[in-house]
Amino acid sequence: MAVHNEIGSWGEKVAAGMLTAEGYTILHLNWRPEHGRQEVDVIAQTEEQIVFVEVKTRTSCAFGAPEEYVSPEKIKNLCSAAKAFFSQYGCYQSFTVRFDVVAVVLGPCQHKLVSYRHMTNAFQSVPCFY
Repeated sequence: MAVHNEIGSWGEKVAAGMLTAEGYTILHLNWRPEHGRQEVDVIAQTEEQIVFVEVKTRTSCAFGAPEEYVSPEKIKNLCSAAKAFFSQYGCYQSFTVRFDVVAVVLGPCQHKLVSYRHMTNAFQSVPCFY
């Protein structure tokens, strides 16, 4: 596994653990729709809400905060994947949807957690659901 993939995987595990500690139920990690190339890092549930989480992990903030790397294209892909999720899992049709971003900064050695930030409702308006 390439180093950047390993760092990303560590960050997703950290995010899933922290979300669980915050009271979320993790439904899927690295979920992909049956048809499509999108991927959602974490799909979680809290009460009657399905939360699609994009995890951004870095070993330094020298080039900006991790959350700054969530591109408009990524937002579009998350939205598309969310629509596919609700189509595939009809049992969640009555749930509301939310898009969050988790920013993880790991130390350069031993993948030690330096910082964790969970931004709820990271995307205020998601046109594909309207």
